[in-house]
Amino acid sequence: MIEKRSKPMRTRLQSPLALGTAALLFAGSAVGVGTRTFELRKLDDFKGGDLQGVAVDSLGQVRAGFTLGEAPLGDASAVWCSLVTRDGRVLLGTGNEGKIFQMEGGTAKLVGTTSALVVTSLVEGWGGVVYAGTLPDGEIWKYAKGKAEKFTKLDGVEHVFQLAYDAKGSSLYAATGPEGKLLRVDQQGKAQVYFDAPEQSLVSVAVAPDGTVYAGASDKAKLYKITGPGRATVLQDFGRTEVRAIAVGEKGDVYAIANELKSGTFTPSRKGGTSAASPAQKPPKTTGKGTLYRFDAQGTPEQLLDDKDEHFTSLAIGDDGRPYVGTGVEGRVYTVDDNHDAVLVADVEERQVGALSVRGKQRFIAASDPSVFHAIRGVGGADAVWTSKVLDAGLRAQFGRLDWEATGPLQLSTRSGNTSEPDETWSQMLTRPSGFLCGRTM
Repeated sequence: MIEKRSKPMRTRLQSPLALGTAALLFAGSAVGVGTRTFELRKLDDFKGGDLQGVAVDSLGQVRAGFTLGEAPLGDASAVWCSLVTRDGRVLLGTGNEGKIFQMEGGTAKLVGTTSALVVTSLVEGWGGVVYAGTLPDGEIWKYAKGKAEKFTKLDGVEHVFQLAYDAKGSSLYAATGPEGKLLRVDQQGKAQVYFDAPEQSLVSVAVAPDGTVYAGASDKAKLYKITGPGRATVLQDFGRTEVRAIAVGEKGDVYAIANELKSGTFTPSRKGGTSAASPAQKPPKTTGKGTLYRFDAQGTPEQLLDDKDEHFTSLAIGDDGRPYVGTGVEGRVYTVDDNHDAVLVADVEERQVGALSVRGKQRFIAASDPSVFHAIRGVGGADAVWTSKVLDAGLRAQFGRLDWEATGPLQLSTRSGNTSEPDETWSQMLTRPSGFLCGRTM
């Protein structure tokens, strides 16, 4: 078995580095096995490794990626949502007793506690007041001047899954369950039904600049376009379990992530249990399949990403106008361009990416299990390293030539051993400059 590392040199990371089509040859010592080859050519081949300041695209090229900080969130059981306020504060909604944390100098400070189990959504509304959706008691809380207090209790609602603020219409929209209602809430906390969907829950909502409201449903993953009270059309029926998140780009394009989940949706219960899938305070260890779609101004759908191994848990639009999605099994972050070239830009150690911000001065990845805040410090850097997953020969073998194609100088390091996981019995790391081995560096 062998573990391989690729380390870009400091001077090269000022521009993107590309490392692709790596091949490692080995000869088995068993009877007449001959020479075999590991080949890493596409994105799936590079999954399972460790990315530190590097990214891997769908063509199998390793390039400069996000350089991340790391700040544990103490007693926060899980990060469910985030908000960057207009004055630049970073707030996080968590699942332990419905708490609100603020990041200050790389440290999480508790600034508000609700009586709920989970803070599911944070938005900035009238006069800069922050509003928090919660569950399972159907309450909306507000946070202002360092104090959290109950804003309103929504009749007939158990779960406020997501909030969206419409500055143009001076309204707060709440996607709720278990009756699948989208409520419009005024500044006094009075709510009216804006749209009543036939599905069990509405779990996502977003407002376009022209006031059009988009809502995503569960247990049947339908994306609704709502142009007025009770006036809704189905923009897309994904034929899945849920539409987890919606985002509207600056040009009016609508992005949505939908999942086919094997264990239901997030519906914690105060009775200590779970409905369908979820521990009372943590997102469930769900498995499933995720997809990302874009809809143009005419509502034409275009599938940008499809993952058969992981479901998607978060969605954001970057400064570059591209969508970014976080996953819920391996804690990965992907982006994709107009040519459908997908790039794995980050792979954190935590299981789930609960919230993302990839625009402006406050850029971060908030992850759960355990809860950690990763500030995005830049792209690439002197310590950028890609470490492959263990390549198992399946028998005692002698590893030989390592070939690659690359742009710019890099270092290659290898070590090997006879256990399935690297430990102290493995060989010392052997590092060679790129010109020493048999690769091709342009």
